[in-house]
Formats: sequence, structure tokens, C-alpha cells
Amino acid sequence: VQSPFNVWAFKPATVAEVLEAYPSITCVAGHSIGGVWAAEMCRDLQAAGKWPSAGLDFVYMGVHGKGLSLAPFKDLPFGKVGYTIASEDGPMQRAAEGDVPGYTARALLDLPPSCTIFEIAGGNHQGYGSYGSPRIAQ
Repeated sequence: VQSPFNVWAFKPATVAEVLEAYPSITCVAGHSIGGVWAAEMCRDLQAAGKWPSAGLDFVYMGVHGKGLSLAPFKDLPFGKVGYTIASEDGPMQRAAEGDVPGYTARALLDLPPSCTIFEIAGGNHQGYGSYGSPRIAQ
């Protein structure tokens, strides 16, 4: 399997198996709704008592939506948390309703205080992968 930047998508059960088999993997990331699913998988790992002994970092990549809250994942014991915004991200702009700085500030309230925001200047939602434009209005 080849993937740019060594990024792959797996079913949650497979992620748990990969983390167990390869303890050197210490970061989980997800894009768009996949970011929510990845955070849910991490929550389930913790609830099952299977949090990796080396710990985990997490990156939300372009995880945006009107009414979306990441607060349920705020207290997971991630070492580091990153949150990306792409300046031309259509779903983010729709969710922000014209106030991207305010939207970002509100999103930060749902994230751990140590979260780092990464802005991708000129980036768009589709640019996170090679799968085309989202089909469902967000």
C-alpha cells in the first residue's frame, strides 16, 4: 500500500490491531468525518483499557461542521493535539458562516488547552486526500 506522507485509512478494529502490533506508532489522525470517527475509536480504546503504553497524539484534519462538537474527546489523554484549518475549506467556511476567526475560537473551546492550530494557506477540503468533493452538505 502506498500513500502520500505515510497516511492510511483503516477500520477502527484494524487501527487497534495496528497500534498493538506496532507500538512505535504514536499518532492517530482523521480528516473530516473520519476525524470524528478516529476520535471515537480513541475514546473506545481508553474505555476498553487498551490505551497504548507509549501514549497517543492526535490530529484533527479539516474536521468542521455546523453544530459539530469535539468536546466529548477533550479529556482523552492525548500527548499532543493538532487541529488544521485550510483557508479555502468550503465546509469550514459554511460552518463558520462568514466568521472564520470566531468559528476557530469556538472550536478551540472543545479542544484541550495545549492544542496547536495549523493553518494551511490556500488549502481546501478536497486537498486533504484524493477522493473528490464531499457529496453531503455539511
